[in-house]
Amino acid sequence: MTALSIKNLTFSYGDQDLLRDLSMEVQKGDLALLLGENGSGKSTLLKCILGLLPYQGQIKIFDREVTKNMDLSSISYVPQQGDQINLSFPINVLEYVLLGLYQSFNFFKQPSRTNKARALDILEDLGLASLASQPVQTLSGGQRQRVFIAQALVKNPRLLILDEPTVGIDSHHLASFKELLAQLRGDRDLTILMVTHDPDFKNLPDAQVYMLSRGVLSHG
Repeated sequence: MTALSIKNLTFSYGDQDLLRDLSMEVQKGDLALLLGENGSGKSTLLKCILGLLPYQGQIKIFDREVTKNMDLSSISYVPQQGDQINLSFPINVLEYVLLGLYQSFNFFKQPSRTNKARALDILEDLGLASLASQPVQTLSGGQRQRVFIAQALVKNPRLLILDEPTVGIDSHHLASFKELLAQLRGDRDLTILMVTHDPDFKNLPDAQVYMLSRGVLSHG
């Protein structure tokens, strides 16, 4: 089954084509890597996939065409770390993960036992159970990244989109993150689209690699 299908995608700003006639297919359960330097069009492509920008061509997620007001319940998006959280805001790890269920939880209403158990199970799976009550702002970069992914997983997505997830992570946590990618695909049957500028990820087993340069996409 095709998880993400992009056909003849073009996005223009004024008279400039920022994305030109892009096509790609990501199958269910695949790990697809989108590599490119800053300014190559990666962020623009993500915004099109998420229905945030108008485009020419076709984008489908699990056979449903992407539109501005589409239901995104099957997708979880993890932005870059700098866009994630105001670190001066006091919130612990469990509370932050539960915010992924914003439709059924807020600070004025206690989360259900079912939702809390689901969040704790995910923290356990990601090796974060011991940090559940720890403030997010006290965590290392690698620990924060796992917390952000835990929040994305709590709503049981079918497609996980990661935007530069290893920025600011040291070499130890980078190796651990690569192991986590394999774990997520195996344990949760996730399809993963990861945007990165780090060419080292091209060596990941079974990864489908796409290169984006000046708005033009190539495979392999």
